[in-house]
Amino acid sequence: MQGKMQLKRLAALFVCLMILAAAVASIGGPVEVGADVPMARTFRFDIFNNGEDGSPSRPNAGLAEQGLIRMWTQLDGANAPVYLAAADTIEALDQNGNCAEEFVRIGRLWQDGTGWLDYFNMLDVNKDGGSWRYINLTITVYGQAVHVLLVNALFEEPVLPVFSFDIFNNGEDGSPSRPNAGLAEQGLIRMWTQLDGVNAPVYLAAADTIEAFDQDGNCAEAFVRVGRVWQSGTGWLDYFNMIDVDKDGGSWRYINLTITVYGQVIHVLLVNANYTPQPPPTLYLTVNAVTISDTNLYVSVHVGGTATGPITLTYTAPAGICVTLVNDEITVNATRPAAGEPDINTKFTITVLRGGTEATITVNVDLTAEEAVPVLFSITVTGGTASPSGTAAEGVLVTLTPDTPPAGYEFYYWTVNDVRIEGNTFAMPAADVEAAAVWKAIEVPPPPIHPQPPITVFPPIPLPSIQIVLPEVAPQPPIPWRPRRPQVVADTEVLYEKYESAPYEATEVYEYATDEPIVLILIFTEGRIEYLLNDQVRISVGEPFIDVATDRMMIPLRTFAEALGVEVDWDSATRSALVHLPSGTLTVPADEMLPDGMGSVIIVDDRVFIPLRFVMYAFDAEVEWDSANRSAVIAVNAGKPIK
Repeated sequence: MQGKMQLKRLAALFVCLMILAAAVASIGGPVEVGADVPMARTFRFDIFNNGEDGSPSRPNAGLAEQGLIRMWTQLDGANAPVYLAAADTIEALDQNGNCAEEFVRIGRLWQDGTGWLDYFNMLDVNKDGGSWRYINLTITVYGQAVHVLLVNALFEEPVLPVFSFDIFNNGEDGSPSRPNAGLAEQGLIRMWTQLDGVNAPVYLAAADTIEAFDQDGNCAEAFVRVGRVWQSGTGWLDYFNMIDVDKDGGSWRYINLTITVYGQVIHVLLVNANYTPQPPPTLYLTVNAVTISDTNLYVSVHVGGTATGPITLTYTAPAGICVTLVNDEITVNATRPAAGEPDINTKFTITVLRGGTEATITVNVDLTAEEAVPVLFSITVTGGTASPSGTAAEGVLVTLTPDTPPAGYEFYYWTVNDVRIEGNTFAMPAADVEAAAVWKAIEVPPPPIHPQPPITVFPPIPLPSIQIVLPEVAPQPPIPWRPRRPQVVADTEVLYEKYESAPYEATEVYEYATDEPIVLILIFTEGRIEYLLNDQVRISVGEPFIDVATDRMMIPLRTFAEALGVEVDWDSATRSALVHLPSGTLTVPADEMLPDGMGSVIIVDDRVFIPLRFVMYAFDAEVEWDSANRSAVIAVNAGKPIK
C-alpha cells in the first residue's frame, strides 16, 4: 500500500547518527535490552515541537531550529526503546493523500562493543521548510495502532497567480481583443497566456480542462490548437503559452471556450468575422428501389438534404407491414397474406423529421392473399407406374401403365385399394391410394392333331378260361358333405365343434345344401405370389410364408376369401378384418391370439395373413401339406347358400 513501509527496512535504510547519539545520551549510556519484551505493555509517543492543532507536544528550541518534530517511544508512560519486530507497519500521508514517508526518519539504537541493535526509540519528521501542511502518521506496535496528527508550523498557503488571455483578431461582440493583420490573413484568432497580467507560459498540468462549443452546441475542439513551448536543446516543454482558433473560412458563427487554470475558470466568447449565414437546412426523400408483386412489397427510400441530426419517423402502418430505418435508409416491407386471410389494399404516409425540417412520402400497398395449397395424397403402384406419380390432389385423373408381365402371363386388370377398376384411369379420392396390376396366365392352344397310320388288327389269341368269384360287399351309404362352420345358433353367439368360443360374429342364419357341393382346390406355395385355383394360375396379394414363431404357414386372407367369392373389409377402429360370408360377417382380430393354439393373425405390408389351421376350422376346409414342394393344398366347399 502507498504510504506504508516496514520498520525493519526503514531502520536499515535511514539512520541519523546525530539523533541516535542524542538518544543514547538521553538514556544515560549503553542500554542492555533483554531478548524478551512483554507483549501487553502500552505504547505511545512523547512528542516535541509539533505544530498548533496537532497531537499534543512540548516545545524544544533546538528541534525548532533544526526544523524537526521528534517523537520519543514510551512503554507504559516511560521512555523506552521498542523492539523493531514488534512494530508491524507505519503509514504517513500528507494533506493531499500523498505518501509522506520521505520526511520520516527512524532512530535505531547503538551499543558500544555491539553495534546497531534491533530496537528504535524515536521518530524524527522533517518540516522540509514548510513544503507540507500536515501528515497523518499511523504506527502499529504490539498490535496497538497509534495515530498522530503532525502539523507543520512552517507551512504557508501558496498564492496562485491570476490567469488571463491577451486576445488578437477576435470578431466584433466577442471577448475584447486587438487587431492583427497577419493573423487576419491566416484566418486565426490567437490568445496568449498571461499570469498576473504578464505574458507567461503555463504548466500543462495546471490546466485541468478546456471545452469549446459552437452556436449549435456542437463540439468545436476541432478548430482549437494549444501552442506548447519549445526549447532549443531540450525539446517540447510541459508548458503552453498560446491557443489558436481556426476560423475555418467562416463555417462557424461563434465559439464558447472555457478553460480551467490553477482552479480559475476563464470564459471566452470567440466571434468569427468570416462567418456567412447558411441557408436553411433542406430535407428530401428519394425512392431508391421499389418491388411490388402479388407475393410481396419492398420499398427503399433514401433520406437526403443538408439537415443534420437524428431522424424521427412517424407513420401508421397496417398489420403485416414493417418499416425500418438504418442510417439514412428507410425500408418498407409487406408480406403477402396467407391463404384465408384478407387482401391488403391500403396506403399510408411516412413523416421524416430531422434537424427541425420535415418531409413526407406516401406508400401504396396492394397484395392479394395466397392461394390455398391443395392437400396431396400418396399413390403407390405395384406392377406398373402412375401419372402423375407419387402424389396427387383429390379429383385429379390418374393414368396407370402396367410393367412388362412375367413370362407366361399377360395384363388382366387394375385394382385400386383392392377394388377392381375398368380401364387404366381413375379419379384420385381424398385418401392415399394403392394400385396393383393383376396378371393372368396366357392360354396355350393345344398342339395340332396329326393323322395316325391305320391300326393293324391281329386275330385274337385264344386264352384259357379263368373264373373269378368276388365276395359280396354290402352297399355303403353315400358320404354326406359336412355342413360349413360356423353354425349360427343365436343372433351374435357362435358355437364350434372343437372349441367353446371364438371372437367371430354372425348377423344372419343360413342353411346349406349338401347334395350338390362345389369343391374348390387351392394350392399355395411358400415364397410364391402365384397360386392355383382349380388348376388355374392366379396372382395373390402377397406371398405365403412360414411363421417362425409357430412353424405354421400363413396365407393372405383377402386372396383366400376372394377365391370363395366373398368380400373382405378392414375395420381400422378395432383393427379387424371383416369377412362377409353368406352366413354372416366373420370378424378376424389382428391383435389377439386365435383360440385353441391356432396362433395369431400377422399383418405384413398392410396385408392380413392367417394360419392354415384357422382356415381349416373357420372355413371347414381340408388341408394337406406337400413338404416336397413346400405347398399347402386346400379343399373347401363353396356350395351356394339357401335361405
